[in-house]
Amino acid sequence: MPKYRFTWDKFDDQSVARFAEVLGYDPDRHDGTARAWLESEVKGLRAAHLEVDEIFDMVRFEWLPRQKRLGDVVEQLIARNLGPGGRPRSESGYVKYLRDCRRSSQFRGILLKELRSAGDSGPTKREASTVDGGLQSRWVLAIAKQQDDSRRAHDYQREAWNRLSVELARHDTGGKMKGLLVMPTGSGKTYTTVRWLTERILNRGGKVLWIAHRTELLAQAAKDFQRLASVARSRDQLRGRLVGGGYESLAGIGSDDDIIVASIGVLARNPERRAEILSYDNLHIVIDEAHHAPAKSYRDLISEYEKAGGRFLLGLTATPTRTIEKERPELSRLFGGKIIHQVDLRELIERGILARPVPVRVKTGADVEVGLTENDRRHLAQFGELSEAWLGRIGEMEGRNRAIVQHYLANREKYAKTIVFAANVKHAAILAREFREEGVEAEYVASHRPDGSDQDTAEIFENFRNGEYQVLVNVQMVTEGVDVPDVQTVFLARPTSSEILVRQMIGRALRGLEAGGTEKAYLVSFDDHWERYRDWQSPLDLVPDITAWADSQDIGVDGHTEEPDRRPRLNIEDLPHDVVHAVITQLRQLRPDQKVEVFEAVPLGQYILERQEGEESIRQVVSIFEHQKPFWDELMAELQSTPKGRLVDFEGAERWDTIFADCDPPVPPQDEIDAMVRHFAAGADKPEYHAMEDREKYDPRRLAAEIKAQDLGPTAQRQLVESRYGGFARAVYPTAKDFHDAVQIALSSLMYEGDERTPATVNFEPRPDQALKDDKPHDLVKLLERTLEAGAKLLNVPFLPQPQPPTWSRRPVKSWWGYANWQTDTNAGHGRIRINCLMNSSDVSEEALCFLLWHEYLHVYLKQGHTRDFRELEKRWEGWIECDRQIDRLVERFEIRYW
Repeated sequence: MPKYRFTWDKFDDQSVARFAEVLGYDPDRHDGTARAWLESEVKGLRAAHLEVDEIFDMVRFEWLPRQKRLGDVVEQLIARNLGPGGRPRSESGYVKYLRDCRRSSQFRGILLKELRSAGDSGPTKREASTVDGGLQSRWVLAIAKQQDDSRRAHDYQREAWNRLSVELARHDTGGKMKGLLVMPTGSGKTYTTVRWLTERILNRGGKVLWIAHRTELLAQAAKDFQRLASVARSRDQLRGRLVGGGYESLAGIGSDDDIIVASIGVLARNPERRAEILSYDNLHIVIDEAHHAPAKSYRDLISEYEKAGGRFLLGLTATPTRTIEKERPELSRLFGGKIIHQVDLRELIERGILARPVPVRVKTGADVEVGLTENDRRHLAQFGELSEAWLGRIGEMEGRNRAIVQHYLANREKYAKTIVFAANVKHAAILAREFREEGVEAEYVASHRPDGSDQDTAEIFENFRNGEYQVLVNVQMVTEGVDVPDVQTVFLARPTSSEILVRQMIGRALRGLEAGGTEKAYLVSFDDHWERYRDWQSPLDLVPDITAWADSQDIGVDGHTEEPDRRPRLNIEDLPHDVVHAVITQLRQLRPDQKVEVFEAVPLGQYILERQEGEESIRQVVSIFEHQKPFWDELMAELQSTPKGRLVDFEGAERWDTIFADCDPPVPPQDEIDAMVRHFAAGADKPEYHAMEDREKYDPRRLAAEIKAQDLGPTAQRQLVESRYGGFARAVYPTAKDFHDAVQIALSSLMYEGDERTPATVNFEPRPDQALKDDKPHDLVKLLERTLEAGAKLLNVPFLPQPQPPTWSRRPVKSWWGYANWQTDTNAGHGRIRINCLMNSSDVSEEALCFLLWHEYLHVYLKQGHTRDFRELEKRWEGWIECDRQIDRLVERFEIRYW
């Protein structure tokens, strides 16, 4: 590719004057004209220029609206989901769209590319099809002039080619070729498929439509089609286009194109062009990340292709079971119920082709939700990623950065050559500096340098390959396409909820000894404290196929190795692994004395959020847990009754938090609530609900009810429980004994206490003849202060630590009078106390409320349930008998037993 050459001659006088002004030209201090000054002082535009708000805003609001490519730029923003939604059609609409777009690094990159194109004096100028990284968005390649690809195929890849060719023979004799190719992360799935397609399909005059749902996947496939073009030796040339993600549009595709690499979103939004393409003769369809194929956008396309006579459908995936249980038959049906070839991850590791993964989870202790703003919430709700301001705060957390560097220093010899993925450019610069200050040879690569200095990225990569640097810090610049085979370790220091990004990052370390890599690959995630955004807790939870069986290490906040979680990893065939694991962990911390309720970690069901948004096909799974169900029902009802126009204003807003204010922990993660609001705001249909049909079969409470109803003896009880220890039960309870104990606790509660507390906090309104006086006279905060003062004397301590301020329930609740939540790894007194708002009445005495607060405070103080020690301290309260009697009368009146 010719070297980039820039000149201001290409810009009109008005633009030159404004650029000179914002870039520092002062006619009173500088000689010559604005144009002459720019040619002398600003010989090219860099990303650092657009970091300056004044320059950024001038480019998008003044310069860009006057350019012919304004509409094309807006299309790129839409494709990358950087704007507010919708598709403007007029000049004024384009300008308004620009105003509403978020200020992001991707937006700056698009503007920078336009500025450089406008000032490019080289031969490739605007009509060229080469984009960043040498990738071409449209190409016509003369096969005789193409260099051979130097990559060497492994035996398992050749075996895959053979299996695919056997299926192709059936296709050639009038049958259909439908099936899945299953290959794990790091095994070269794209290369394997593209090379076979080039040799066996394109080489014979066939056409390929390659479909994916993410820009990164499209770019990777297009790059491989270009690199492997020489394999099509019987062809004179190959024509191809990369469509979507800000590259090419469907309008330019013609029947003479041999390769179309397109996003499912572009195809879904353009039904007429899609129908034309699907009717092309000799068209072969490949779907990357095929476990997404049960989505409606894919189903419709496949159906249309088959109706047009299409007979070739190949799906690629590393995780064929990463879809909800009810959709697995649909996934199988779409691909003819056939796995054409499957490569086993463990086999590749044993053969040394892939390194043995060693997941390491380092707890940073960083509260990354501190300073969260309404803009941060809205940004995450709208775009599914952290705002730059949020990433910036995380990147500048001194304690978190210290934990990253110190962890490397403690394992320096073991970790060897390490790539660190940073949150943003400034974070990369900070980490590289801190590594160097500790005597580690380190460098960083990013789109630009905060200090404005130049960087030779190619030279930095080469020096890293040669061992001059031990650590390379980067910002999404080596996720794919950069070959450093002997990387031993990756540090995931960048928060993300993108499975694709995590796979690309860890893939940098997965090359085994037989492939020129290492024996082990240390995959180190830095796990922060997330209170409401559970999806961001640990990147490694996004790749259970890599981490489920590997030997793992857990590193505590203090830097010491903890005993790793030895519970069997959940079977992703049965459950959403990452979600359930997170919920189990929280339940065991929050309710250590309530073993039965840990089964709540199995979802009651799941909502499938599916819609088309811009070029992206949106598909999200929201797991609904038993104790959360009433609140989700309330949210859904309100969302359905609120006009779409008003919902747009409330995306990511705190308004929706109040609905879950009375929900027992763990409450739904904030990003799932925001996702539901955004789904309705986009005008999508009510999401489909899928119940976990076999769940009750394994529920300890339901088993206890069966045992009681059948009056089973000890032997029959044991046999029944043993027969049910499988499926969901095995996923939640580490051993059969744990499951048996949970059933016995549920049975004891049922036999001797009647129906135990229902785990769902159900909102209700008492009958008028039951209701207490609704005059709300009590101040919980003051009553707790009074309680703690009296409690300190009872316990003979100088003071009692304050928990979070106590709160009333938002609405009357049926299942408890008071409820305390605590975590066993926090200090005494740390926790949250809620009191049923029914008690905010002059019909309830202050003394009874203080006693109830004392009862709940003892839970957060002792970190215990109703133990013998708890009861002893509870009864030290002066007048406890009368207070207890007063609450018991409320129990009889409202049938609320739990407190």
